[in-house]
Amino acid sequence: MERKAFLATAAGAAALGVAAAAAPAAARLDEASDRNIRFMIKIINAVIDDLGQDAHDYGGYRVRAIANLQAAVSNLNTGLRYEETHGAG
Repeated sequence: MERKAFLATAAGAAALGVAAAAAPAAARLDEASDRNIRFMIKIINAVIDDLGQDAHDYGGYRVRAIANLQAAVSNLNTGLRYEETHGAG
């Protein structure tokens, strides 16, 4: 085998090895991201519950904040569903 061909083959094999090693690492990162999103949804829902029990209205801003937080939870859930059907991205 010529030196150039050998080097090209060795470089290609090394690149495949790096890509193969990166795939499980990327999957672990995706799983960690999904867990983080689910955890944040729980936290936001707890904040919504707390705000819902507050006696003060603050000129309607508390109610608006609750609506915005509910929209955030909806967006995060939509993102998780998107991820499940379309994969990483």
